Amino acid sequence: MSDEEQRQRVIEVVLREKGEDCPELVVVRAGARLGGGLVDYRCKEGDPSDSLMLTPEDARYVGIDMSVPDPPETGG
Repeated sequence: MSDEEQRQRVIEVVLREKGEDCPELVVVRAGARLGGGLVDYRCKEGDPSDSLMLTPEDARYVGIDMSVPDPPETGG
């Protein structure tokens, strides 16, 4: 899946799940998490980033490889 195709699919999921219409959406990061996926995004370049937890189905839909979750981030 191309970056643009992933971006278009994230736009769809953000609109459906959060009601945010972000035609200029920028995907900052997308990765697998236990129980689904996590997408960090900006509605437009320069906006503060926001996050959306995804179901495994939505994570696969936006092109996140669900076979190997990212290691948990450690604090400190």
